[in-house]
Amino acid sequence: TTKCLFGEGMHLEPGKVVTIPVNDIRKLSRHSSECGRLRIGSFNRSEYSHVGCQWDAAYSNIEQICECVSVRSPRQRQTIFSEHRDDKSKLDDLEQMRESRSDSSFPSCNLKEEFTCVNNILAQPFDEKTSMERDQCPEDCTEVSFTTIVFGNHLDVNEITTFLPGDWEDEKEKRLNNFQIAFDNLPTHRIPLVRNIQKLATEAQNFLEQALTTFGITKNITEGHLPCVIDRENNLPRTINQLHNAEHIWKNIASYIELVFQFHLGSLFNLLRIDIGFDYSLRTAESKQKDAKNESDSLIKEIETAVFDLQRIEMSVNQPKSVFGLKSLKKDERKAVISKIVTMVKGMRECLREMRYNLDNSTHYRLKCAKTFQEHYNGLRDARTVSTLLSSSVFTAYDASIKKLIQTLRRVKYETKPKIFEWRNFDINLRQFEALYREGGKDNHEILDLLKMRKILQSDVIPQIEQLSLRLNSALTARNNFFDSTELQPVENGSMSRIQHCIRCLQALLSSTETLKKSNFLRAEWLSRLQRQVTIAKSYSPSPQYDEINLLFVKIYFAHFKQEVIVQERSYNLFLLLGKCFP
Repeated sequence: TTKCLFGEGMHLEPGKVVTIPVNDIRKLSRHSSECGRLRIGSFNRSEYSHVGCQWDAAYSNIEQICECVSVRSPRQRQTIFSEHRDDKSKLDDLEQMRESRSDSSFPSCNLKEEFTCVNNILAQPFDEKTSMERDQCPEDCTEVSFTTIVFGNHLDVNEITTFLPGDWEDEKEKRLNNFQIAFDNLPTHRIPLVRNIQKLATEAQNFLEQALTTFGITKNITEGHLPCVIDRENNLPRTINQLHNAEHIWKNIASYIELVFQFHLGSLFNLLRIDIGFDYSLRTAESKQKDAKNESDSLIKEIETAVFDLQRIEMSVNQPKSVFGLKSLKKDERKAVISKIVTMVKGMRECLREMRYNLDNSTHYRLKCAKTFQEHYNGLRDARTVSTLLSSSVFTAYDASIKKLIQTLRRVKYETKPKIFEWRNFDINLRQFEALYREGGKDNHEILDLLKMRKILQSDVIPQIEQLSLRLNSALTARNNFFDSTELQPVENGSMSRIQHCIRCLQALLSSTETLKKSNFLRAEWLSRLQRQVTIAKSYSPSPQYDEINLLFVKIYFAHFKQEVIVQERSYNLFLLLGKCFP
């Protein structure tokens, strides 16, 4: 059938007995009113088929759009290029083609129209009109189908000795010796097995070279090498230390927020029903149920307590040399931070005063005051964000996984050097290949270790690169936001440009890693393909394995062969019969 041209056939595994029983064949004949009832395009009743009808529907639409008859149209199906037909037959076919186009007002498409119009239409899904016409095509009159089940078990060489001549062993050795003489002189590029191994080797080599380039791995890299963090162009830990040495403000403000600020605002947080999370962001807190009778009195008391605590904060920052965190700031830094805190206190006092005189609308003022507090607090939190994100722990997760990958890649490239990463131009010794890559082989162990890193490449490294890049970007954004919200001016010390360079490096690394993880070498079937070639390689040299691999005995039989004909007939119930009899 036509469909067999698109199948892949049956894949037989060496060393197994294969049984293919054909269970049954079914043939369906439909009643005449359901098939071939119309002459469809260039098909007459006797030539009708469901596929042919759909073919005609598709190309009828193309004729209307391109205004020509394509060479692939069913009108042109009677080809004149058959090798087994004489000139007279070809002329007769040409005449039939002209007759089949008699109902078409369009000429045949030329080469330009085939490429510019017909091909463009075929490349797109069918439009609504064509799809509808194809769906309306009647079913075929006859349909044949069959089912098969393929199963097998391991081949026992002893089972097939009865099928071999008595002098088989001597004959086998003689043929193998003759084969080896010819095989040794055969160009390796003409041996299918060698070509397959070379393809695997090329895929492995491409992966390794791309991985070495992506992660900057050379023979002389240090143990601390970490792409974009610690390499020839970047040293992120040193850059972070230089930044904090030049800008002490971040750690000092972080200390003030963590050890002083939040503990003086408990009453304010209870009143506004907010809280500080583990990352020092503001979040909504659960409120306690209160007696409705005393709600106003309780609310007034909460407001007064919160105002009192805000006044205490204002008094403490006016004596900054006794406040932990603030006392270590430079004079201009301390002035800017104190100004920011005092502005927040005044804004909050004003908002709470409005709430005090509008108790009936306390919910609105809670939200308003919480928003006011957050606007002032975010500037201080930005300073803490810089201190937290720009630390040595920022790349801990990235460091842990990628170093394992780098060590494995470096060892494979410069120390163990498996042969599959060196074979080029089909210069492959099959005996050496089979010995190195069979189960337990030296190079096979190295390949397995490298493929264990597949999860790191495909699942772990990319999110960690994204996370590290995001943290560094967030730290730079927080630093800029803090300076924008104060009167302070950043001092240029070169650290920012080096961190930005690190971020650009990480973005390039992310793109390269995304490409690397699509390598053929990392696909699950690569190792299976390698093991398959090892199995086949056993058949290319005299050994006990020869019989197991080459003497594959395939037994094909039909368990049973049954043909069944099903004829569809019109069925009538009593009411339809009465209708026929008494119209």
